[in-house]
Amino acid sequence: MLLRRNIGKGYTKLLAILLSIAIIPCLLISSLAYFVSINNAKKQAVTYSTEYLNLVIDSNTIMLQQAKSIIYEMMLNFDHYSDVLRNRATTSDAFNLLTALDRKKTASQAYVKSFYFIDNRSRTLIDSHRSSIYSFNDFPDRELVDLVSKPDGLLLNDLFSRRTTGGETVASYVVRYPLTGKTLGFLVVDLDMHRFVLPPRNPAGSGGHILITNGHGQLVNSDQQPWMDRMADNPQDYVVIRSHSLENGLGYAYAIPNGQITANNRILLLSIVSICAVLILLEAVAAWFSSRRLYTPLRNLMRYIRQLIGDHDQTGTENGLGDGDEYYYLKRVITQMNMKNQDYDNAFQANGNLFKQRQLSRLLLGETTAYRAMVVPDKFRLRLPYEHFEVMVMEIGDRLAYRDKYTGLEQELMLFSVTNIAEEVLNEYGEAVSAPLDSFRVAVLLNLAQAPDNGQLEEMGRKVQEKVQHYLKMSLSIGIGTGSDRRELIRESYRQALRALSHKVYYGKGSILSAVKLPDVPAAPRKLVSWNETKERLKISLQNGAWDSVKEQLYELSRTMAYEGMTEVDLQVFYLQYTASLSELCGELSVPFEELSGGESPLNLSAGYIVSVDELNHAMIALTRKLHDKIKDTKDHIHQELIHNILQYIREHLDHDLTLETIAEKVYMHPAYLSRICKSLTGKGLGEQIVHARVERAKQLLIMSGKSVNEISLDIGYTNPRAFYRLFKEYTGQTPGEFRKYESLKKVK
Repeated sequence: MLLRRNIGKGYTKLLAILLSIAIIPCLLISSLAYFVSINNAKKQAVTYSTEYLNLVIDSNTIMLQQAKSIIYEMMLNFDHYSDVLRNRATTSDAFNLLTALDRKKTASQAYVKSFYFIDNRSRTLIDSHRSSIYSFNDFPDRELVDLVSKPDGLLLNDLFSRRTTGGETVASYVVRYPLTGKTLGFLVVDLDMHRFVLPPRNPAGSGGHILITNGHGQLVNSDQQPWMDRMADNPQDYVVIRSHSLENGLGYAYAIPNGQITANNRILLLSIVSICAVLILLEAVAAWFSSRRLYTPLRNLMRYIRQLIGDHDQTGTENGLGDGDEYYYLKRVITQMNMKNQDYDNAFQANGNLFKQRQLSRLLLGETTAYRAMVVPDKFRLRLPYEHFEVMVMEIGDRLAYRDKYTGLEQELMLFSVTNIAEEVLNEYGEAVSAPLDSFRVAVLLNLAQAPDNGQLEEMGRKVQEKVQHYLKMSLSIGIGTGSDRRELIRESYRQALRALSHKVYYGKGSILSAVKLPDVPAAPRKLVSWNETKERLKISLQNGAWDSVKEQLYELSRTMAYEGMTEVDLQVFYLQYTASLSELCGELSVPFEELSGGESPLNLSAGYIVSVDELNHAMIALTRKLHDKIKDTKDHIHQELIHNILQYIREHLDHDLTLETIAEKVYMHPAYLSRICKSLTGKGLGEQIVHARVERAKQLLIMSGKSVNEISLDIGYTNPRAFYRLFKEYTGQTPGEFRKYESLKKVK
């Protein structure tokens, strides 16, 4: 009895100590959790929701890239598909077309629900979902037919929500063909709305609501419109995480009701209290069995963790919980979770074009170690089986006009087209990999079995240029680097290709330039231009109206400053120096420079568009021509008034001894120059004008007066009547007497 009483007292003391130790932390944890849990939960919700939203954005980016790839392929083959639809009766072309599109549908079914090729000319369409060709009148989805039949309100080049005739809601992307001009048809891709909103690996979400808006501010997942309205009416009731995808132009918002976060906090708080209660109970049991069994609550907690993660092995051996292996078990569980997350991220980000671009950039930058260490699925790993490498860099010819003419989406599609054309042409010679470098340049890595000569490489470049010109109506400048037999030297080949491409400034746009043909340094030293001497020479030619001489001087000026290795910046700086000199010349000639430049600065006017020596010469000629025309107009106005006064003087002084020399002496001008001015304005030289005025006065006197021919001859300044007779007959075809008689008979009649 005494032993039992002592054991009972010892147990009571031990239990009291253990309970005191457990109760105090339990109360403190519960109190702190009550006050801090909401803020912590919100931070956790924002962190998780941000990761989840990024997951949705990455998933949607892959889906949209697949959709754009399908649209691009149909755009390239639009004319062929249209011909098949218009001539599909009893031919195998229609069957082959449906077979090819069915393969495309199978390859993209993980991302794209269906796509449609719509031809307005034949009023027929191809439905990839049903693998059939329909006329507009027979197509089951009347909503789609009505949408493209009245395209005034149709949203192009952006995602929008639409409901099919079957009542299903899909996210549609519509592109008009062609992009500009008369509409020949439409290309439509439908995405599964449920897959578009929720990624495949986490379809349940986290209790919030995803709101996706397109570039026009419209809600893509329209079934969430009620939640969007509630969030707008009561924003304080929601925690909202927003993001925007620059790549596809979509806006994302993830809204979590505050009530949902609070409910989760209550669950968390109850879990903490429950765990504390379990610990108290376990401590009581531990005190009962003895201190040797003090770790039993920890083992019970580990079993609880195993139940949560679904590990039902209760043997306590091997993968189970042996003695003292709790730490290693937790480490193994956490490691497995990290590996699963890593596999998920790798699988989710696996996209062919992105992987190709990243691998190619590593090789071009010389990061061969990073290239080998990249985690890439086998089907996306670059195939480079040969030992020889060549690098080409291709650049859009007129970059500024290209940016002004096409929208961002159109530029992306055009550059995507260039990469595909380059690969299609160059794959005939080996393994070709291409990817955009920026918005107007494409890099191509060509893997060959043996090193080609330079002529072969230039011929490859010409074939690419011809196809791009044929299909896209664009010019390309191509730089070819030096070949290499090791991957470590690809970076140097790429650098040489960029250097070769920079020489298009000297050789002109659309050139094919090989690094092996270009000098390592400029072929000739840069010559200095004497702007004062140039200005004086131009001034003399402009004042004399010698435009051909002005053009020759400008051609000589551009040839003087041009040298191999010059850059676009060199051209533009030279052009600005020339405009500054021309501005000084305008001041000397009293012509406002603003009248030549339209009031804009030279940089905004033309400098930004100059990328070759030819364009520099054209720009200088165009600007100088305006100055030449201004000087000519000013001179014409002054000379016109002068000639008018001279002709008036001639008519009033016909009885004087008028000659070209005497009149030129009165106006202090050279006789030949004065006569040339008179002819340019009236069509007759000054000497001819004097004779013409005398003949006209003689006609008037012969008709209106009774004076003899000799008297009239003296009145108009001729002292020799015979000279007057000869001159009058030469101009009128009649003698003075015959003219007077003929005019008298006309009056009688």
